[in-house]
Amino acid sequence: MLTLLIVLIFCSCYLLYNTSKRATLATSLTIERKIQENTQLTKTIGCFALISTLILTLGYYGIGTGTFIWFMLLMFIIGAVVVLAPLKIMNYKHISIALVILAIVELNFL
Repeated sequence: MLTLLIVLIFCSCYLLYNTSKRATLATSLTIERKIQENTQLTKTIGCFALISTLILTLGYYGIGTGTFIWFMLLMFIIGAVVVLAPLKIMNYKHISIALVILAIVELNFL
């Protein structure tokens, strides 16, 4: 469940980051260009995904703990996206490897 929340929060934060006018955006992939062209739809999808992850977190962990976990994940992921995306450190291979390792750890130890 935690891996799913991290993936959804990351995707929504990355969508919202790609609609920014101030950030230096990468246009190497076709999907990134489509995201940057359709800003209104992308912002709607990103906000809907964030709200849905908040609802999922509240339903799974409860009101107090769920809110705390959601805000901690949100702050960590937004910070990582804002710092690492302009440096071109984040690519899809690294992100997918990290998420697979996170899912394996979650399934085996939690």
